[in-house]
Amino acid sequence: MVGTFYLMMGNVISQVINLAGLLFLARIYDPGSVGLWALFLGIGFGVQFLGGLHYDLALIIVDDDRDAARLALLGIGVSVVMALMFVIVLELLIAGGFGWVPDQMASFSLYFLPYIICYGLFNTGMAWGIRTQKYPWLMATRISIPFFTLIFQFLLRDTTKAGNGLILGTVIAYLVTAAWCTAFLWRPLAAQLGGYVKTLLRDMRSLARRERGFPMLSIPRALIVSFANQAVVVILGILYSLPVVGSFNLAYRALYAPMLLIGSALAQAIMPSLSKSKAAIYELEGQLMAIVRILGWIYLPALVFIIAFGPSVFIYVFGDQWGQAGEYAAYLTMALFGMALTMWFEKIFDILDRQKLHLILGAALNAGALIAFLLAHSLTRNPDVMIIAWSAAMLVYAGIWLAIAFHICGFNLKRLLLIGIELSCVTAALAVFVPMALEGEEYWQRVMNIAAVFSSYGLLAWLFLRKDMGFFLGQLLRRN
Repeated sequence: MVGTFYLMMGNVISQVINLAGLLFLARIYDPGSVGLWALFLGIGFGVQFLGGLHYDLALIIVDDDRDAARLALLGIGVSVVMALMFVIVLELLIAGGFGWVPDQMASFSLYFLPYIICYGLFNTGMAWGIRTQKYPWLMATRISIPFFTLIFQFLLRDTTKAGNGLILGTVIAYLVTAAWCTAFLWRPLAAQLGGYVKTLLRDMRSLARRERGFPMLSIPRALIVSFANQAVVVILGILYSLPVVGSFNLAYRALYAPMLLIGSALAQAIMPSLSKSKAAIYELEGQLMAIVRILGWIYLPALVFIIAFGPSVFIYVFGDQWGQAGEYAAYLTMALFGMALTMWFEKIFDILDRQKLHLILGAALNAGALIAFLLAHSLTRNPDVMIIAWSAAMLVYAGIWLAIAFHICGFNLKRLLLIGIELSCVTAALAVFVPMALEGEEYWQRVMNIAAVFSSYGLLAWLFLRKDMGFFLGQLLRRN
């Protein structure tokens, strides 16, 4: 329980730093700089998932400490090889004049090398910390990435001298954290470096063969996750300008961070009880249905508010140059609403030993969303329509995913359908009353109208959800 608390607090504080950093960095960087940074992260993110081949997962559970140390060395070594191979391929593409690589990215291509290697060291350090139960160290290390990134991005804000300060700040932050992780790993790994190199390499090869299930099972899923989250950014960067990518990235991050906070906290609270009740998970049907209903009622007014006031809110919070990001935020509300209803429940396929189904489902649904995204481009050549199409497809994705997840739990899908109908009616009502509230001639009249609408909504939410809230909290306290 103590370890869970430290890990959860590390994730929560990291997301708070990321969200606060957006408010700050948007004032000192323009959309083009943010777009180049987003493209750098989007390309590097996929390679990060390959770096180490996920042998860090194996070192957490392997019994022998010597094997764990050698798996750590193996993961670090694979990360170095992957980084070198990727940078060489990227340099060849740039030298060959491939138009999909932005000109600005060419000057930062070598930065992928330390970025990917340091990420491998970070993963290995985190895995060793979990193995040895160094929970305070884990929390501090998890926080260090966003903290140092924000510090260095601020110090390098003069882009005329430093290039893209966002990219440089990110790479330097990873270098600092990698040095911290290397110091942590040095003592347990040093003993493995003292023997003959041939013996060490032979042992590592046998370990790689023995634990090959981790890369074979985890890499396809990791690639799907990486592709789903980053392909939209990379494609926008190829087809359109960097300011478009920057506005999309800021809108997505601004909406995603609060939802991730709630989703991760809820998962930490719910997943232990699901693991204990694996054999009789159908008994939790009422509790889990209540969560979906409550989350829907909580998120809907916030998302409708973004749809109605997105551009003006983003201009007020982030600055005049981010009006387009506010428009994209309004388009992204569908995708983010779907994620909000599902991200807390993602581990259910692992709990029920249905990983292959999860892999197939993720591949099919993400491919469908990407096809909708590209089809919108082929028909309109308009990034706004592309984002709307992708967002709508991701909402459909979430509905199908949630229905299948509840089906394998043995739940009654009619109850889920009724919740969907209820939330659709609530959305329609908000779509009618919010524009009506904006029709007042005076500014303060419109403010009072909006306040009245959302106050009435809060009262209705309490009347509709009070039984679900009581049931959910009662079940949660009883089980934990």
